[in-house]
Amino acid sequence: MSSNAIVPLDLSALPSTSIGALETFEDIAKGSDFLGRLQLFGKGKYVDKGLVRPGCFGIPVSADEAIDLGQTVDILPLARRPKAIDMSDKPVVSVYDETSEEFKRIAAQSEVKNSGCQYGPSFLVIERSTGRFLEYFLGAPTHRPEAKKIYPNLPLTANDIERMAAAGVDVTGMEPHGPIPVTLNRKYIEKEFSWYVPVVLECSTPFTKLPPMDKIVAEITKFLSQKSEVEDAPAEERDLLDVLEVASGMHFVTTETQVRGINLVVVTGTLAQWRGAVISGSRVRGACQACYCKILQLFEQAGLNVWNDCTKKPDGKLFLLEDKRK
Repeated sequence: MSSNAIVPLDLSALPSTSIGALETFEDIAKGSDFLGRLQLFGKGKYVDKGLVRPGCFGIPVSADEAIDLGQTVDILPLARRPKAIDMSDKPVVSVYDETSEEFKRIAAQSEVKNSGCQYGPSFLVIERSTGRFLEYFLGAPTHRPEAKKIYPNLPLTANDIERMAAAGVDVTGMEPHGPIPVTLNRKYIEKEFSWYVPVVLECSTPFTKLPPMDKIVAEITKFLSQKSEVEDAPAEERDLLDVLEVASGMHFVTTETQVRGINLVVVTGTLAQWRGAVISGSRVRGACQACYCKILQLFEQAGLNVWNDCTKKPDGKLFLLEDKRK
């Protein structure tokens, strides 16, 4: 008699189905080298979409994805820098040089209610549960005071102590030490409006699993060397046509990403082609201009500045490039 019953199949004796060290897979599964951000969520789209609970720390991944880390997190602070951010319009502009006029403008504008501007200390940290390098920015007025509790937990070198002594700081009892873990909790503030603020606490549990020292040093160096940036923003299809039209003559390929509805375009060309494209692209208002201003910053950070004979003319939060030879 025939039967259509499903016969269980024992697959427990299969040979190994994976090669490579576990650490390798954990590393490559983290995706790009983009530095994510650690954030305390109270309200907003991530809470409205149910991606992060209010009053919890989390890591935004994309417009439709975030990692909910819970009400407390342990972090290892590695470095700090000043940061001013203007979110009043697209693209978002971040500045890390506190002596620049743009930094001072954003800091002054942050005093205006609902201006979309903030400034404060930005920390490079490692978050315990994910093992990721993240930025933790305390830019809101009620968040900034807690930053002072993180400062003593940053790495302290003999050179740091000498520099503080030379500046007249009392360094009695100071000894060099590595980064010291802290725990981030939160407190609910209830006044005319209600919101959450971070609370920095001592952490008694050491970090036992860390990236290799060369990776930590590389991340610290990159974090401290950045002066300003225009935040990457996905371009709509019509904007992409403008970007590619400006880059005509260069080769490009498109591919899908793991984020639904977002494709990646890779454009390759010579320095001369990129020089012309960036000059032209800076004059096309909108997402195209933001894209090419960002590309210029990336070239400058890589030491490939072929626009020394051009003048940057401020254009809102972006700029126009004009060839001085013409």
